[in-house]
Amino acid sequence: RRISGGSENLVQVRRNLDHVLRSLLSSPHLSEIRTPQGCLQAELAHRFFNTGVWAVRPDATVFGALVRWLLAGHSACWDGDQSAAMGFLHVGGPGRVQRANVSLLHAGYNLKADQGPASCLG
Repeated sequence: RRISGGSENLVQVRRNLDHVLRSLLSSPHLSEIRTPQGCLQAELAHRFFNTGVWAVRPDATVFGALVRWLLAGHSACWDGDQSAAMGFLHVGGPGRVQRANVSLLHAGYNLKADQGPASCLG
């Protein structure tokens, strides 16, 4: 059983994130656990998500399709890997992600430093 978990170098980890990876490992139907972009409501993370705290179950078929999609120039790279991930892996997108296979974290996993925690959690 392999999974990949990551966080950006600008993430300030306030507590251990092992529980996110354990949740993915204990739920074989999940392909990923993602965080909403900015202070968006969790439901919008099916389309707009942040790769700062993101757990993904590797899949060679999906990875191959992602590489072909990128090589074909389909990604508008306005935010690096995050824009490519959102363009390919949004629910209903070319990565064929199904809503039932994605677990959503709350906005507290991606508080916006320029807006303050109250704006995201209030």
